[in-house]
Amino acid sequence: MILQFVTGFGILSSFKLNVKPWMAIALSILLGVALTALVLLIPIFLRLDLNGGVFAVVLTITALLSNITSFRTKFGNYKNLFTSGLFKRIKLAEIPAILFIAFLFFISAWRCYYYPSYSRDLLSGPEVIAEYAVREHKIDNSLFTVNMESTNNQFKSPFIITLQMLYKFAGFKFGQVWLISIVLGFLMFLYQALARNIHPVLAGVLLFWFMCIPEMYAYSFMILFDYSNAVYFSVAVYLLLDHGREGNRYIFLSAIFFALATYIRTETLVLIPFLGAFYFISALWSKKDTWANVLKQVAIIMVPSVLIYFITGSFYLNNYIPQEYDISGLMNKNLGDLSPFFTRFSEIFNEMLFGEKGAMYFGNFFYLFIIIAIADLILYFYYKSIKNVPDYNGFRWVLASFMLLVGIAFLGYILPLMDLDHTTKRALFKFFPLLLLYFGHSILLRKVTQKLSY
Repeated sequence: MILQFVTGFGILSSFKLNVKPWMAIALSILLGVALTALVLLIPIFLRLDLNGGVFAVVLTITALLSNITSFRTKFGNYKNLFTSGLFKRIKLAEIPAILFIAFLFFISAWRCYYYPSYSRDLLSGPEVIAEYAVREHKIDNSLFTVNMESTNNQFKSPFIITLQMLYKFAGFKFGQVWLISIVLGFLMFLYQALARNIHPVLAGVLLFWFMCIPEMYAYSFMILFDYSNAVYFSVAVYLLLDHGREGNRYIFLSAIFFALATYIRTETLVLIPFLGAFYFISALWSKKDTWANVLKQVAIIMVPSVLIYFITGSFYLNNYIPQEYDISGLMNKNLGDLSPFFTRFSEIFNEMLFGEKGAMYFGNFFYLFIIIAIADLILYFYYKSIKNVPDYNGFRWVLASFMLLVGIAFLGYILPLMDLDHTTKRALFKFFPLLLLYFGHSILLRKVTQKLSY
């Protein structure tokens, strides 16, 4: 875990971002875990004997390379990070919400450590491949002598496989403690992103409310691809929308997180153009940049994800999984009929967001968003009527969230196997963090923050 953090912080510090220490720690944790899962493909691609020693060497070299610039500079970065009064910044009023969040996190972390993997999709794919790879020291192991025609889970991303192998080699029987790092990093990131604009007490309450979303909380300790995918996708969108105009270094970092999200779930590549198109249109609409520069930024966002798709998708599957995967057989054969798209889009709203299923899966978080968004709209027009128009970047988050829903419905249209009650439901994990991040731009919550700060 230390090597993962060092790797992540080494990469992050190269971007020279203007972020607070806790945000830097959160992003470093998330970068480190995902980059670890990526670089561990190297010994697999080289067909080396897979064991703990080989993995340790790869991780050590990666950590050193990520900190390869001036030793004095890097040492200064670490020193500044841990001597900047991290805990002095926590106020007394923040402690209750932090304790509740810590309690929920502890339960999640303990279940990750204590219980074995029991997700159906995991046990018929990544977990079994990883277990046999640890025993036989290779990915194309004897598991593939078993008839697996009833499932396609063996063809999913190697993200979980490499991390499960790493932690099993490290002595963790069930391997899945890496998810603890991702959940912790994500919670720290969300709290810091919210507290940047609204009062920390409000940030803590909203984050606790977010953690109580039933289905998402379950996947904070039950391993599958969707929660991790939502984490990296949400961070990428945040860097793009909130910081994209502060310099290309934020665009490049956003592109890295989009690529890591694509590594975890390859169909994310289909969603990124929807967000890229929205960013392109909104940037031109605001007239704060030239169309050529914005188009270049969209290309920067897309290219790493396309490369990751071919490396960890096509190349990996075609050369290291001893079974043929016919992706064309999964595609909709009648793309001229758009009715499945509109049907799925309608089902997302009627069943997953407003229906009984939505209440069971996602609680009342979406209703909280609607109440605050309506209040913001009323306040916006009120202040506009008295010629005191407030800054309302939250509107961009609403539109971005809507474009994400369009993209998810589009996935259900082109990939009929993406059913509503399973795949589409878990794809919505990417939607709710965007709603939470919207609250950081809420006019109502910022006005309340001003009152609380007096």
